[in-house]
Amino acid sequence: MTRNLVWRCAGLAALGVAGLSTLAHRAVFEAHRAGPASALEALFGLLTFVFAAAGILLLIHGRRLLHDPAREWGSFSAFRTPLTRDRHAVADLLARQAIARARQMRRRSR
Repeated sequence: MTRNLVWRCAGLAALGVAGLSTLAHRAVFEAHRAGPASALEALFGLLTFVFAAAGILLLIHGRRLLHDPAREWGSFSAFRTPLTRDRHAVADLLARQAIARARQMRRRSR
């Protein structure tokens, strides 16, 4: 529980850093208002987005965000079930049917 709380607090801290980055972005914007956007302004905008997105994800998911189930089971192949193979086969079948239907509709419209 405390590990999860630490990750959620890290998310909250990332949101705080995003807020500070927003203030810095605003200051750079005000300083260069007359000219075109500068690289520094773009950098602060990108940093704001990255910290805000990471903060929200960590705040919502906590430690689960960094959880790797393949490490527990030994390999990713443990998660390959007949159901996932069937799902891909069905998706392929539906895609082929959609393409065939589109070709029929195109022939009829000519």
